[in-house]
Amino acid sequence: MDGIHDLGGMQGFGRVAHTNNSLSYKPVFHEDWEHLAYSLLFLAADGMKVFSVDELRHAIERMNARHYFGSPYYDRIVIGTATLLVEYGVITQKELDEMLGTRFELARPYFSQGRQTRAGRQPFEVGDTVRVRDEFVPGHIRMPGYVRGRHGVVLHRTKEKWPFQIDRPWQGSVA
Repeated sequence: MDGIHDLGGMQGFGRVAHTNNSLSYKPVFHEDWEHLAYSLLFLAADGMKVFSVDELRHAIERMNARHYFGSPYYDRIVIGTATLLVEYGVITQKELDEMLGTRFELARPYFSQGRQTRAGRQPFEVGDTVRVRDEFVPGHIRMPGYVRGRHGVVLHRTKEKWPFQIDRPWQGSVA
């Protein structure tokens, strides 16, 4: 495991603290301010339609690793939301700094690290033998590190096309 966003998990950080909130799937707040961070996210994403929750996830993933690991969950929500609000021109870095009274550390700037799909390449079909590329890809991917370089057989294939949500809406998505 070599990426902080590896969906297969990451070793060496000890036990993950978990709060059981039953089957209601309601957010768990440990500090009085955390509900405000959660509200800010949904105000910007749903109320103002500034960005999507997928874009927020990508903004959080762009945080410097030390900053990410040193920040509680709802701090990351605030940092990701503020980053996107600055990137979309809703607020400026200077305004954030003035409100905070010090430098507000945003996530790193967006840049595409993707590659284009090979034109004319036929999709894999059920029964095809495949090998997963053995390469590290930064950010949020749906390939945990433990499958890299492994061989397998396609058991199911959806006909739906799902965009990579790290793409900006105005750039189009890779399907």
